[in-house]
Amino acid sequence: MDTLTASESGLLWLKIKSVSRKALLQRLVSFAKLPQREKKAAELFKAIYEDLAPKAKAAHALVDQFIRDQAPTYAPQELEKIASELHKMHAFSWGGDYSNALDRFLVDRYIKQLDSFDAITSCLQTEIPRAVEGYVLCSWYNHWSTILMEHIFRQHDKVLPAIGQVKKVDFFIDDIPFDLKTTYLPANYVDSRRKDAGLRGELAELRAAAKAHGIVFRTDGSPKDIAYEIAERIKLSGNAESRAWLDKIWAFRKMLLQECAKDPLPLIKNLYEQQGDMRFDSANRLFVVLADAADFENSWKLKRSPDLLKAHIYAYLDGFAKEKVRRVTFTHKSRSGTFSAVADVICIVANGDDS
Repeated sequence: MDTLTASESGLLWLKIKSVSRKALLQRLVSFAKLPQREKKAAELFKAIYEDLAPKAKAAHALVDQFIRDQAPTYAPQELEKIASELHKMHAFSWGGDYSNALDRFLVDRYIKQLDSFDAITSCLQTEIPRAVEGYVLCSWYNHWSTILMEHIFRQHDKVLPAIGQVKKVDFFIDDIPFDLKTTYLPANYVDSRRKDAGLRGELAELRAAAKAHGIVFRTDGSPKDIAYEIAERIKLSGNAESRAWLDKIWAFRKMLLQECAKDPLPLIKNLYEQQGDMRFDSANRLFVVLADAADFENSWKLKRSPDLLKAHIYAYLDGFAKEKVRRVTFTHKSRSGTFSAVADVICIVANGDDS
């Protein structure tokens, strides 16, 4: 990616690649008044690039205009309809601790563990449908909330969408290609920073709060589920002292968000280095970090709030400058060598000092 974006011709190649479906390429030929050719998509792409590359600088304006004309768009009322549909989802639960790998979860949890036919058929009536339902609903929510966010970006003058098949590029901002990633404050990052500050991890702190105030919770779930249950029980208990423990935990998260707004590089590095082995990539990324400072567990709801998203995204894009974007160097546990990428973070905080 660095090589491609280092020159006018390389960047032009990337933009044409983003419209590399044959039907789009044929329209580009007509739009640019290039010689008509009966070729396969790959051959047509090569011919278009060779025609335009000698005048790459001038060709950029032409290709940019073509992309803007051809990019799929949603009218404001259509985006509002998507947001309205997303509001029908009242809870965000994957239905199992499988990190988006449903097939592996089913194999490891049920197929390999249960040697009884009656046991597996019983699970088909109870646990497995809940896991599948959770996976489908959460995947649906993530897909359409991503569509909503991408189109908010696309509506800004500085953004050029990638409308075809170009790997790891959702759009260009001032000719910098970015892969858009929506996320939350990572638990491992929070606990790492707590450790640096001489504090216990969040789960250890929540367990201590529960013990101190007689809050009962199950102990056989995942760390994430246990932490969620304790936090929910504290919120519902009406106990001011236990609530103070939770508020203190969240105050540390708010401090991290304030730090990130000033210097996002530590968080960016964490987000790259803590990628799963199967999803590892060193593409340029723009991370949108969502946080509801009044209730961090409900941060997922911010993905369906067009007005909130647009206010923060446009504020970022209005002040965007190439020299402000960070270059991050990082390593990864499953890969050898050092990697480098251009990246940045937009922190969208609701119900807090920075909202």
